[in-house]
Amino acid sequence: MANEVLTLLVRISVVGLVGIVLVGVLRVPARRAVGAEASYWLWLLVPASLIGVLLPRAPPCLCGPETLVSPLLIRGITAPLDFAPMTAVSNLAPAATLLWALGAAVALVYFAYCQQRLRRSLGFLQRLPDGTYRSSAAKQPMVIGAWRPRIVLPSDFETRYSESERTLILAHERAHLARQDALTNAIAVALVCLFWLNPLMYWAWSRFRFDQEVACDAAVLRRVGVARQRYARALARTQLAARTAIAFGWRRRHPLLERVALLRRPAPSRSRRRTGYSLALLLVLSGTYVVWAAQPDLSAPILEAKPLIAISLRWFIDGEEVLTIGHESGRPDRLLHSGDPLRLVMPSRAGVIHGLTCIPSLHPDDSVPAATLPPQGPTHEGPHAILIACQISLAEKVIAKPAVLLADGQTGVIEVGDPGRKAVVRIELNASTSPSRLKAARD
Repeated sequence: MANEVLTLLVRISVVGLVGIVLVGVLRVPARRAVGAEASYWLWLLVPASLIGVLLPRAPPCLCGPETLVSPLLIRGITAPLDFAPMTAVSNLAPAATLLWALGAAVALVYFAYCQQRLRRSLGFLQRLPDGTYRSSAAKQPMVIGAWRPRIVLPSDFETRYSESERTLILAHERAHLARQDALTNAIAVALVCLFWLNPLMYWAWSRFRFDQEVACDAAVLRRVGVARQRYARALARTQLAARTAIAFGWRRRHPLLERVALLRRPAPSRSRRRTGYSLALLLVLSGTYVVWAAQPDLSAPILEAKPLIAISLRWFIDGEEVLTIGHESGRPDRLLHSGDPLRLVMPSRAGVIHGLTCIPSLHPDDSVPAATLPPQGPTHEGPHAILIACQISLAEKVIAKPAVLLADGQTGVIEVGDPGRKAVVRIELNASTSPSRLKAARD
């Protein structure tokens, strides 16, 4: 379970990273071309692409993704997904998943604490007939709350700002409510908490909030029809009321200065805005589709960490025991991953070099053919059947490729004579995946 969760987290992290980079590259040119409102829609690409990862793969049919998009194109676009491996190390997956979950929980608690501290700092909120709230502790107009957003204004709102400035400020805050920006911010915060390990996510959060404010400015100017210079003055007064400095050493440029500079640009025409909305929506849908089309085939087996198998054997050549691993030899069992070879070389009494290669693997069916069982029957120490494919060579020439299917913990026998009857090779094999055998082999 931990393997699957960790693999999914890594994949959506890579997809989210690619989406952020793409939006970061396109947001400024798109704003210049089609306006702030349409370019703000580009941020939908990030959560939409994550949804594409979670969607199940479509079954093969005429309407499947392979018929609409070239597989080569899909692999080219989704090449960064190769950094999100489909495998996970069994021993590390639970610890890594737990660490990820703890980090996300700490980030979520921190954001909730900051929100609660802000709400408490406002003190008592007095509701007015127009639906807004007043607070004597509020330094500037704001919208608080995600599920029930409210406009909170300073108690001296009427005396601090002129009538025209109050109209613009209320129009700006009500535009946030109409656009459901508070709920959108809550979703963005959840993504930041989930991907707390990704430093680019914090940059995306700040740029997303900036683009949100700029889009809200553009919506207010388009609907109210006020002079941009007057709106810029009102904007500056609300921002400066809460801060005495507008520049910080780690920022190249304060967001307020960027917003005021953007207000000087002419607003795009209605046709350009609609074109921008259409292009942004097309990009979001296309990106989501490509991510969905690149999902692995769920009908194919998912690669997992190879299980360990403990192997013991006795090797006889012409009736003489030449090598013992495990059993009562004092040597521990040999540990092998499923599918990995065990290669052995041993000279006979006549000086002929004998070679033996054994490759154990877990069999998909636990049933074991009766022909492979010794007279005493199988001994079930574990839940699996184990197939051991062997290759026996004499003087560097392969003379046989036998295989034996064993119940877990059972001993099987392979006996082969070379075509010239120069030697008879007998191999007694035992394999198990039981924890006790694996632990004893490690020790």
